[in-house]
Parts: sequence; C-alpha cells; structure tokens
Amino acid sequence: MKKILSCLSCMLLLFSILTACSSDVETRELVWNENGYESLLQAEEFEKIQKLSGSILSETRTIIRSSNLDITVEKENIHFKLAYKSYMVNPLKLEDLEQELPRAEYAWNIPVLTDNGHFIVSCRLNRKLNTNSKGLLTDSSLRIIANQEVRWQTSLSYYYPNASKLPTEILDDALINTNFDQRVHKIFFGDCNKMRGLYSLVLQDKKPVYMVPIKDFSVSGIEKISGDMKSAGDFIDGQRYTYKDFAERINRVKEHKHVFPYGGEPGLITNPTRPKFLEGIKPEGIVLLIIVAAFLLTTGGILVYQKVKDRVR
Repeated sequence: MKKILSCLSCMLLLFSILTACSSDVETRELVWNENGYESLLQAEEFEKIQKLSGSILSETRTIIRSSNLDITVEKENIHFKLAYKSYMVNPLKLEDLEQELPRAEYAWNIPVLTDNGHFIVSCRLNRKLNTNSKGLLTDSSLRIIANQEVRWQTSLSYYYPNASKLPTEILDDALINTNFDQRVHKIFFGDCNKMRGLYSLVLQDKKPVYMVPIKDFSVSGIEKISGDMKSAGDFIDGQRYTYKDFAERINRVKEHKHVFPYGGEPGLITNPTRPKFLEGIKPEGIVLLIIVAAFLLTTGGILVYQKVKDRVR
C-alpha cells in the first residue's frame, strides 16, 4: 500500500512539474482593435517599447542627416497608436492563422509623422530565437521570452515622402466596397522565405479571404507556368487579390537552393512549362525535332517552288 501511495505521489509531483513548465509557454489570444488590427496600446510589451522613444528618435534623425532632409522630429511626432505589427512567418505553412500566430516572430513598426512625410521605425527582440519547421517559435524560445531573457530594441527605419500612405491606410483603401457582413481581422507579414516586402492577409470568421501587397512586395524562387497561369511576379502593391489566387501562385514557386532569410536571392525566375507533347523529351531530342522540322519545311518549300516554276514554263 505504501508503494502504491508513493507511486501516486510521484505521479502527482511529475504532473505538477509538467503543468508548471507548460504554463511558461502559454500564448495569449490575439487582441484586435475596433478597426480590425492588433493594437500596440493593448499589447503586454507596450510599456517596454514606449521606453524606446529616445532610440526611435535617434534612428529617425540618422536618416534625416544621411539624406540631408530639412525635417525636425521630437517625441510628439511618435505615434504609438498607429503602430502596426508584422509577422516574420510564411502564412501558407500555417493551418490555423489566429491559433498559431501567437507563436510567430514579429516586429512592431512605429510611425514618426511629420509635415514632410513619415518614418517607420521597427522594434524587434534583440536575439534570434529558434523556430520549428513551420517557422514558429519553439517552447524553449517562448520560455526565453517569458523569462524576460531578451529585450526590445529598434532595428530598421525607413523614410516615405509626403505622398506615401501608412500601410494601414493602403490596406483600408484596398478593401473599399468589399461589403463584409461582419468585422474582419487584418494581419501584416514581412520578409520570410519566398516572399519579400510587406503584405497583408484579411481574415473573415478566422479564415483568410484576401491578400493585399502593401510595399515593395516581391517573390523569390523558381516558378513554372503555362497557358493562362498568373505569375507570382505580377502582384501589384495596393491591389486586392483573393487568398486562393495568392496561395496558388506562391505555392507554385520553389525556393532557390541557397535561401537567405532576409534577402539576397536573385529574385523570381519564371520557366514556362513545355507543351504536353514535348513532356518527357530530353533537350537534345527537342533540338533534333527542330532540325528535322526545319529540314522538312525547307525541302517542301523547294519542291513547291519547283512545281510552280515548271507550270509557268
């Protein structure tokens, strides 16, 4: 009896340890604002990022100096309320976006607004963390974040002249006249795998329905298309596409053998597929067919010409 009780006690202790460990990697549900975006003001890391105001101004002033811009920025030019979140993961690898995105790497992009255009300063964790085959953070990486072993820092900054709109404005413009019967969720994605630049997915009832390229969207890899297939290189920033169209085009693209996570590939290479009657024939066989066809056409032409010439005589 004592042995049984001892075993039960060990099992309870083990269960409590596992429960404690699992609580370290719990992820919160995504929280959406009234416009369908995730809000930095409601995020648990808001206070930490808000403390980066000095670094955000420093990044902005560096661009101003290097570009010889006649612009002055102060703390009041920083607009945390307009910040947007961008995920560094390929959404096509995820089965349930809203369920799995809390485990993805992301950046908060902070607008610095002026009368002569705006700046975007990105804030990310200061350490590259391990991910699984889907590109999602592993349990050990999530524990590192939960234990505050990493900190937020400014990483990248960009300047956009007066005529440029914020990504949220570009997306909202693209969704005009969509007539959704309920509120949608809008998610931004950044550089990852085959896709470069900034793009967004629009979810209705937790299912993706639209894709909108936002800024400098491009695809890197090798694609084979034929007939009336649309190329993955034909997406236009600011235009709305169905999620099905987006997924079909991107899934046809194979990654380059040497892939660099943050750019550097030779872009998109498009190889038209062969007609069905040529499938399975080696390149040298195709060359031989072309030579034979050319010979037959030339010979036929000479014979026809000779007959016509004889008749004229």
